[in-house]
Amino acid sequence: MDKEPHMPSNPIPLRTVPWLLAAGLFLGQAMAAQQADDTTPQKKDEVIAIVNGHPLTRNDFRAFINIRTGNRLKKGGLNQEQLQTLLAEYINRELIYQEALKKGYDRVPEVATVIDNHRRNILASYTAQQVINQPLSEEELRRTYEKYLAHPTVEYKTRHILVNSEQEARQIIQALKKGADFAGLAKKRSIDASARDGGSLDWFSSQSVIPPFREAVRKLKPGEYTQEPVHSRYGWHVILLEGTREVPPPPFEAARDKARSLAQNERLARHIEALRKQSKIELVQPKKK
Repeated sequence: MDKEPHMPSNPIPLRTVPWLLAAGLFLGQAMAAQQADDTTPQKKDEVIAIVNGHPLTRNDFRAFINIRTGNRLKKGGLNQEQLQTLLAEYINRELIYQEALKKGYDRVPEVATVIDNHRRNILASYTAQQVINQPLSEEELRRTYEKYLAHPTVEYKTRHILVNSEQEARQIIQALKKGADFAGLAKKRSIDASARDGGSLDWFSSQSVIPPFREAVRKLKPGEYTQEPVHSRYGWHVILLEGTREVPPPPFEAARDKARSLAQNERLARHIEALRKQSKIELVQPKKK
């Protein structure tokens, strides 16, 4: 292809640390209780029930509700009947929890491991959020915009035929070499949903498709199709590149939120890298049996 999109090295995406996403969701729901409208000191620790001598507080109940319902309490989406039902669930959970402690289930190895992992995930997520949420200067935002977002990108228009086997994909390539119509073959033989449209796909950027598809498309010129089958987790592809277009970068103000997200992401990546450099990490090889 004549032009390639500007492809800077991306900072570590948060999706590469799934513990952060999962624990962050849990932590965010739990901490929503702290941000409820009713935050007077007297009511923060108000006891709403006592179960076998153990006090249950309004604040803890709010956290339970927000985790249980996805913050509907904070959004004002629960009526009195629903709150009473949740209170009963909350007390039931406390009863079962107390029984678990009496029976020593918190010391069962597999249970203790899960508890420890949840604790580590939540604390790590909270610490990461403190790093991410530090204020960003206008200069940092603009620098991130210039690095990642201020460049034109290339989008591709393609058709493809998806089949289950390499052999079938090779048969399709041979048929194309003999002059068969790509769209017609796609309608007859492709197992992808795009078959009804002759294999036509919407315009896409290279970063929005799976790597094997991306790498194959980048090597084509408009009007060319892949001479070898392209394998992915979906099956075997034959790809036709119909055209490319250059998309101008968004103006800074329109990309401000994206720049902020990338800058926060990059800051966390630097923080983790610094921790790794100043720490002693030893990988222990398993003993051979």
